[in-house]
Amino acid sequence: MYLAYFKNNSPSDHFNGNHYHNNPAHEHSLKSVFKWLMKRKPKPWPQYIEVKTCKPPLNIQGNDPLITFINHSTMLIQWEGVNILTDPIWSKRCSPLPWYGPKRVHVPGVPFENLPQIDVVLISHNHYDHMDLSTLRKLYKTHRPRFITGLGNLEYLYRKGLENINELDWWEEISVNHLQVVFTPAQHFTMRNPWNRNKTLWGGFILKVKNKMLYFAGDTAYNHVFKDIKNKYGSPSIAFLPIGAFEPREFMKIAHMSPEEAVQAHQDLAAKKSIAMHFGTFQLSDESYEAPPLLLKEKLFKIGIPDAFWIPKPGEVYKPEPGIF
Repeated sequence: MYLAYFKNNSPSDHFNGNHYHNNPAHEHSLKSVFKWLMKRKPKPWPQYIEVKTCKPPLNIQGNDPLITFINHSTMLIQWEGVNILTDPIWSKRCSPLPWYGPKRVHVPGVPFENLPQIDVVLISHNHYDHMDLSTLRKLYKTHRPRFITGLGNLEYLYRKGLENINELDWWEEISVNHLQVVFTPAQHFTMRNPWNRNKTLWGGFILKVKNKMLYFAGDTAYNHVFKDIKNKYGSPSIAFLPIGAFEPREFMKIAHMSPEEAVQAHQDLAAKKSIAMHFGTFQLSDESYEAPPLLLKEKLFKIGIPDAFWIPKPGEVYKPEPGIF
């Protein structure tokens, strides 16, 4: 049975009829990307790190979510009887080639076979560290979840063998049972090869049940969107914010937040708690392995909110403290 929902994408303030763009527009030229790749000087990373894996419960009922950090930007969110995965990746590399490209330095915090039944998969954009086809196909085969992503991705995913897909524009909403999902703007870009740059849309997600709200930022630079989200939907109880892949700063700042900017995003959102992600699994940029959590802790301590973020290790589980929900 064919289950997918195509959109007729009309020009908008972030789509010119052929390509998507940030609002306001910010992007690197392909020339500058290749120049950085040729001249980059990455700091040392470990070859391999031991992590303690876990087996999450099958289901969580009640108002408070249970959140398991798996790796990179992959979170298992168990909330109100729904099991949700964000940007799932279990592959050894985030690359178009199985033998080349960034290789993980630790196993996923949850072995794939330990996953509970997955109901919803959120895909923020099409970069290989966020849209891992091998993992998505395996999830479709074994779990048959609902896939939710940005405009332009549906046709590609359907051609790759997936069904039950919804693609959304910025600020567009969809309901999955009692869960409300909103696709939010982000400042980033998309590309799986040099010929399809910005042909699909990138973004983050708001998850709402009744008057409770979570926010998953996806991959983004720091910009006005965090204040926009607060003004439009209110403050999230929990925000998932990227802190890694930020050096060299002059090059990365239009696509990735630094740890210090993640703290500013947390404050713009007025989130009750933020969870750090997008660090410590794949060496995607030039900062050291230790830099993202270290700089985040330094900034939080400096401004007097040392407990504002949970900085997880793979396989660790977060249950909100009293007052968060």
